Amino acid sequence: MSDKNDKLDYLGRASFLILILPYLVIISSGLILSPLTSVLNVSISVIVLVFISILYSRLFNPIPKRLLLYIVCNAIILTVFYYDTIFSRIYITLNLIFFRSTVKFRYIMPAALLLSFGVQFIFRNHIKLFIKVVNVFFLIFFLNTLYYKFNQNKSYFKNRNVQSQPIAITPNLGKPKPTILIIADEYASPTDLFKHFHDSTIFSFSSSLKDKNWNVVERNYSYSTVTINSISSLFNFNFRKQDEQIPSFDYTGQRLLRSTLYDSLIKKGTSFYNFGIFDIGESKAPYRVYFYAKSFTEQVFNRSIFNPFNFSKDNENGDHFAHNKYLFDSVPNKLIDIKDDHYFVYMHLLIPHQPFSYGKEFQKNKAGKKRTIENYYAYWKFSNTKLSSLIAELTKDNRYNIILTGDHGFRHMKEVPPNYTFTAFYGFDSTQLTNLKSVQDIGSLINASY
Repeated sequence: MSDKNDKLDYLGRASFLILILPYLVIISSGLILSPLTSVLNVSISVIVLVFISILYSRLFNPIPKRLLLYIVCNAIILTVFYYDTIFSRIYITLNLIFFRSTVKFRYIMPAALLLSFGVQFIFRNHIKLFIKVVNVFFLIFFLNTLYYKFNQNKSYFKNRNVQSQPIAITPNLGKPKPTILIIADEYASPTDLFKHFHDSTIFSFSSSLKDKNWNVVERNYSYSTVTINSISSLFNFNFRKQDEQIPSFDYTGQRLLRSTLYDSLIKKGTSFYNFGIFDIGESKAPYRVYFYAKSFTEQVFNRSIFNPFNFSKDNENGDHFAHNKYLFDSVPNKLIDIKDDHYFVYMHLLIPHQPFSYGKEFQKNKAGKKRTIENYYAYWKFSNTKLSSLIAELTKDNRYNIILTGDHGFRHMKEVPPNYTFTAFYGFDSTQLTNLKSVQDIGSLINASY
């Protein structure tokens, strides 16, 4: 009987470890699969965790020792580690069911902190019982999360071998030209759009490219319909074929930092210029539009309130526009200033990706920004005008080999298959293109160009 009472008494004790157990499980697969994880940084993390747990227990046990400080610390811990997992999802659910609020995400953070503090303060006179309830909740939350994560990742852990799958491409034997890879994010195949809209002007852009000696593939296959998976696979010689075979977004993001294509180009003495949205090898993207972990510390906190994405949810439109405008306005002139021709350029445009707007040049009202096939199509056509202007600048001196491709198609509507996109090649020998079967094979073509 006394053993049972001891266990129940333990549930009434303040425990930092119990509070963050679910969070540790949430980030576990990313940590295990991450190339950024090492024995040293895991060991340091465990030491820090044990130290904080002991300090927390010493400060707040027995309850109600330092009650107000305990409530404040708990409110901060819960908000920091569960803002994304609990509080923002509560807000989104309530917003969908009961009201259509325009409250910005950054205001949800202090609201979450106040809510967490307020609930605990209300139950301050029954704090020991309250802590038991909280501890039981987080233990159940931990077990549920553990079960979910295990089922989600068990197939990945059975076979964790990641093998590149390069294809045979006839190498460039002459003096190499600089190669530019232009990604038009979420660019749907004109063939599939035509099947839905029956508008012959859909092929105007591809026809104009053909007239200027481009090799055009109007319906090119992408094994991945997630941007980071598609690009990571391209820069690692098609190391995975399908999204469901890829362990985690964190893993594929970190594979970009260990890009086999990047390493190959550098070994050949090729300079790498990054105008994309991801860091590739040692090259840094000009804008951080997506917030995938780039260090072990970021990996640990990437599901917490410290993930920078939580602070940028209100500014996605501005971030995308700034990034696209910078590339359209600056890149051609920046490349002219490069004296050595032995270089490669990665350029990633967030068009015709949502939000369907481009400053004053392409503005829509709220209805026009909604994710519909009609709104996408209007922005797709506008994107072609911007791409045409960019290509005219880049091809006027015949200085570059250029690859223009989508990373995948429009993945949000059943009207167009998301695995099909558009790809065009400028300056390449047609024999080099014979074996290309997908967007992810393009990395082999780039490698053979130097």
